[in-house]
Amino acid sequence: MKLQRKIKRNIKRALTGAALAAMLITAPAFALPQTPNVIVGNGQITIGDGAGGILNIGVNANGVIDWNSFSIASGETVNFNFANQLTVLNRVTGTEMSQLLGTLNGTGGSVFLVNPNGVLVGAGATINASNLVLSTLDVSNDKFMKWANGEVDTVSFAKREQDAIAKSVTVEGGAFSIEKNLDLIGGSVSIAPGVSIAIDGEVYLLAGDKVDRASDQVLSVTSQIDNRVTVQGNLKGEGVWVQGGTVSLDNAEIAGEWTDLIAAKQYTVGDTTDRISATSDNKLSVTNSQITIDGDANESAMLIGGQIVMTGSDISIDEGHHVGIIAANQIQSNYASESTGEPPPYFRGADITADSTNTITLNEVSITSVQDGPVFILGGKVDITGTSAIKGGEVLIGAGSKLGVEADSDDDTGQYWDEYYFTDYFKSGLGNTVNLGQGTTLVANGEAAIYANAVTNAGTINVHGHYGINIRAVDERIFNEEGNIGYQISSKNNKVINTGTIFADQANFDSGADPEYGIIGIAASIIDNTGTIEARRHQDAPWTDKTTGAAELLAVGTVTGVDRTDESIKVAELNRDLDNYKYKLVWQGEGDMEAPGIVETLSLNGGATNPAIDDILNGSGSLADKQQQIIAVVHTINGLPADEQPAAVVGALHSILGQGSLSQSEKESLLSSVVNSYEGTAAGRTEANNQTTINQASTAGDTNNPAPAFTDGESEGSNVVFQ
Repeated sequence: MKLQRKIKRNIKRALTGAALAAMLITAPAFALPQTPNVIVGNGQITIGDGAGGILNIGVNANGVIDWNSFSIASGETVNFNFANQLTVLNRVTGTEMSQLLGTLNGTGGSVFLVNPNGVLVGAGATINASNLVLSTLDVSNDKFMKWANGEVDTVSFAKREQDAIAKSVTVEGGAFSIEKNLDLIGGSVSIAPGVSIAIDGEVYLLAGDKVDRASDQVLSVTSQIDNRVTVQGNLKGEGVWVQGGTVSLDNAEIAGEWTDLIAAKQYTVGDTTDRISATSDNKLSVTNSQITIDGDANESAMLIGGQIVMTGSDISIDEGHHVGIIAANQIQSNYASESTGEPPPYFRGADITADSTNTITLNEVSITSVQDGPVFILGGKVDITGTSAIKGGEVLIGAGSKLGVEADSDDDTGQYWDEYYFTDYFKSGLGNTVNLGQGTTLVANGEAAIYANAVTNAGTINVHGHYGINIRAVDERIFNEEGNIGYQISSKNNKVINTGTIFADQANFDSGADPEYGIIGIAASIIDNTGTIEARRHQDAPWTDKTTGAAELLAVGTVTGVDRTDESIKVAELNRDLDNYKYKLVWQGEGDMEAPGIVETLSLNGGATNPAIDDILNGSGSLADKQQQIIAVVHTINGLPADEQPAAVVGALHSILGQGSLSQSEKESLLSSVVNSYEGTAAGRTEANNQTTINQASTAGDTNNPAPAFTDGESEGSNVVFQ
């Protein structure tokens, strides 16, 4: 037993010694940068001896210095003495990471430190520079010098081929005084709790395998999922750009005139196209954090990822800024250059592709626009829960597979107006849902719109703009050339369920506008209301009747839970069969939520109905009268060219099956009339009967009888069913 205790004591001492050694190893093996080799700029770059813990480097030309190691211990100083606004690249060729624990002065020039082994900025560091780049991604001397000398606009960083993931850039403390830009570029980038970086210029935190930078913007970033950016401190600058394969803000504060937070595989800027690609694994998490935007009204706060989760966080914007929260597989913005030479926000006019895994979850989140800037929340699925509150001028929320946002602009000035709307084409599928949970609040002092495959509201929606709110649960929707709705396609999954409050009052009435429809518009296949829907036109509105039709509800199927005696709510029900068919609603002329001019019945695989049969079924007369009229139409079909007959007769069958006003027995009777009157069916039966007679006369036991010849979608007899 004594021997065992002695062994345990020795092991404990050994472990304690190992821990102490590990702590000591964190200090640089050498103080100050060691073993310089001027690769470019020899004779123009001078390096002192570091006497007294101070290393002076004179820079009289753009250049490149290779170092065996580059660290600054506490109490030591490295001075880059620039003759003009020059740039020097410092590359570490040894195996040690760079630890900046002392003072680095580079005012009057740009300092690049590239160390593939990692870069750490410690709590006691003081860094002063015009521009500072700390990177674990390498850059070639040739490309760097061409960029530094102004021969090209782009400088490219890339990880070494032998590295699966480049090393990290970590900031654990320090004081930064940067006149222009601060770039932290690595396989991962981390800002520790308690760190505060506040500079006059722009802050870029970029984690990836490859990064292309121009002097004034990010041109491309390629990232893996494990290229992570973690911010647990405070970042403030003219602008803040944070991007990686995965991005996490936790108890962080970000402030500036603009900010971009992007979790993506690829970001690329072109001359006429911006593109962002992501998967649902590219997750942007914002937890207990604050984002504040204050400055030029044309700037924005953009949060983009394959998946976005915000919890207990606030976004506060001023001066009419835009807030965009987008979860997608791909965002592609195609824009022409404006007269100002500035590209529009890259979400404007963008083609956004998403699926139901591209989720946006906002829980206990506040988004507030003091000056009523637009707010866009677009993804494959949107869930807003808790006591989340969203307030903006225009608020657009969309969940779809194809969607986007557009804004009008002045052709002469290139400035964007505060009129934002969904782009012409919207498409959704099962799972593309928007959910506003109990306790949530949405306030739009301009207009609001919610587009999805299905919408559920258990919260409170208050809209005060002239045109109110438009809620659509549709499979597909497109505008026509005049800007009115061309058509929408609806199926049984398109439901709007309201258990909360939807309210619009035109408090911000625009006397120059004159909408001819309701200020609450809801269109879906099923509208189920157990909450409150209330619309009040403004007292100065041009209508004599300020009440009738202020809210318009259009359902392909049915509307439930609405007081039909309330004249302020206009209800249009088409009462169509949603179990077996979907429907194409076509609008003609003016009017938004008015009943469509044409309703086509589509099979679940997209087949069309027969318009002539639709007219008969929707007209007056007894069933017997309609039966005779249908037989007459079938006789007309018999006279069509043979290649046109199948589609026409199948359309007739679709029309009958999709007619919600018919009972099952009535449908069967009319279906029999079509099948028995169609000569193609009769010919098939005659041939089948002839063949059966021949077969019966053949060898006993031969069962190789051909089936009757029916067109696709038909079956023998009156009980015709289409799946």
